[in-house]
Amino acid sequence: MVNKEKIKIMTKMAIYDKKAQQEDRLVKKYFKTDYISLNNLKEIFFATVFFVIIVGISFIGNVLSERIDIFEMNYKAMIINVVIKYVVMLVVVVLISTRIYSGIYDKAKKKLDKYNQNLELLQKFSSNKGE
Repeated sequence: MVNKEKIKIMTKMAIYDKKAQQEDRLVKKYFKTDYISLNNLKEIFFATVFFVIIVGISFIGNVLSERIDIFEMNYKAMIINVVIKYVVMLVVVVLISTRIYSGIYDKAKKKLDKYNQNLELLQKFSSNKGE
């Protein structure tokens, strides 16, 4: 006779295998801090590229619209202003990124732990069948 509980567990495991197991295993191959740090570096890179593009477009737009005169501007104050904005942006990006990737890691860990519990349960069903 087929055990209904065993079928339910096997169905859940098959669905998980098909949908998310590969992604979760990619996440879990790192320690949590390594996973978060790696993704923070990616986010910092993309944020920096975005920031440079925005600052460049803004500067060129101001020069072309003659709002600023490049010969009479205070470069030191402008650079300090840009650096402060960049640091603030990086802090915000890292905080948000850390929170997001920490949640992703925790969810993947929880799903893999549940999957492993189901595997152990199936092994118990199989070992009880042999008795």
